[in-house]
Amino acid sequence: MASYPELKDRVALITGAAQGIGAETARLFAAQGCKVAIVDIDAENGSKVAAAITTTGGSAQLFKTDITDVASVEQCIAGIAAAFGGIDIVISCAGGYKQHATVEDMSIDEWDRTVTLNLRSVFLVCKMA
Repeated sequence: MASYPELKDRVALITGAAQGIGAETARLFAAQGCKVAIVDIDAENGSKVAAAITTTGGSAQLFKTDITDVASVEQCIAGIAAAFGGIDIVISCAGGYKQHATVEDMSIDEWDRTVTLNLRSVFLVCKMA
């Protein structure tokens, strides 16, 4: 693995970090010496990722957050700032969709939910961070 000493003691906020690409990104940033904010609505798996990082000597904390909700994101950002002293890096890995469908078959409500999760949430987190 490459070494990036400039990341040591930086604070990395990673959305979608409870599983998949987000979880692996969190592990890799922690291995470089970052303090990692695990931001996810899935508290159970997010706690597991944070615990695995701290068990190996890294620094990580779960911030259970609904990244589609303004108040939840505001509370998350305030919590990270209080816990780690600020935010240096924002990585958006959260996203997805409920159903794979064509435009003809997708409901307007499902379209709105998908756009909110995959686009609006990135804007909210970046703006507030």
